Amino acid sequence: MTFWHAAATAAQADVEQLRGTLGATRHATPLEVQRVCQLDASLLDAELNSTLFDHAQQAVSLFKGKDRYKNEIMAGLEAIIYGFALFASTSSATYGARLQNLQYRNEYRHRSGSQHAPLTKLQGGLFCVVHVGGRYAWRRASHSIAQLGWADLPAHDWRRKCWHAMQRAERIGRLLSLANFIAFLFNGRYRTPLERLLGMRLVYAARQTSRAVSFEFLNRQLIWHAFTVISTLMDGYVYACMSHNYVCFV
Repeated sequence: MTFWHAAATAAQADVEQLRGTLGATRHATPLEVQRVCQLDASLLDAELNSTLFDHAQQAVSLFKGKDRYKNEIMAGLEAIIYGFALFASTSSATYGARLQNLQYRNEYRHRSGSQHAPLTKLQGGLFCVVHVGGRYAWRRASHSIAQLGWADLPAHDWRRKCWHAMQRAERIGRLLSLANFIAFLFNGRYRTPLERLLGMRLVYAARQTSRAVSFEFLNRQLIWHAFTVISTLMDGYVYACMSHNYVCFV
């Protein structure tokens, strides 16, 4: 007994040193979030915006000049949705992300092994302003420039130069989005360049919670959408054939 006690005492220093070495070199397992869940969250958010926009258009269908304010209606609905979801709420998640058991994490403040750092009000506000206000301003500017015909002006005109600058900026934005999407497919982080810039990463809200929207439902939704598009195209073709036959008969 004395021999084992003496051996344990002699090896205690080496054991403590080994424990310290293991603690210093051990790294936390990186969090892997399914890419399909993050993309499905984007689709659900877009579907929600589209549904609300369709209802809003039906509500103002009897007013004159309703098409002139289409961009304003869309921007207002998006501002309400994202504002309540990110800026005015403490959940740090859009409605589509909640259905996928996801929430945003502040990567600038998160530390390995600790709880998820929530988004700050500044991050949520900037995301709403840039994501909603930036897209609205770009759509409105592009529509106005197209109506005014800046692309047909002489090359030395400053308005033609502004149009060229917007075209270059749009191409650069698409290239950045493509590069970011390739990086997202590689490491599963940051779906958009804006999320990467603001440090807003989607992570699981609860590890043991399953998806609220199943793959079967999404597949049925995609099939129904494709069937609706095909039916719409066929309806136009059938109507054109009937009109042609009627004209020939008359």
